[in-house]
Amino acid sequence: AGGYRSAFRSVSLDELPETEDRVRAHLHLGAVQFRPHPDYPENKTISDFVTLIDMKGMLPQFIVNQILPKLMVTDAEVKVQHFRGLSKKISYNWMSF
Repeated sequence: AGGYRSAFRSVSLDELPETEDRVRAHLHLGAVQFRPHPDYPENKTISDFVTLIDMKGMLPQFIVNQILPKLMVTDAEVKVQHFRGLSKKISYNWMSF
């Protein structure tokens, strides 16, 4: 049926040091699976997300409930673009042999 899976976690980068004026969440583990919808495989995708995030700091639950869905949609959009780019590279490289 096809699809993509991805796992991810937080990393520390010297280029992006933590600062005192912002709270940076820590993603212990995250995973996502994208697969074609069985009834509409050409234009619909089913996505499953699993995350374990320490938001750090005191955030009211209603704010967390508003932020996390938006983060997941943004993450999904970025991954779709990434996988489209990979697909073009793979197709191009495969055809160039």
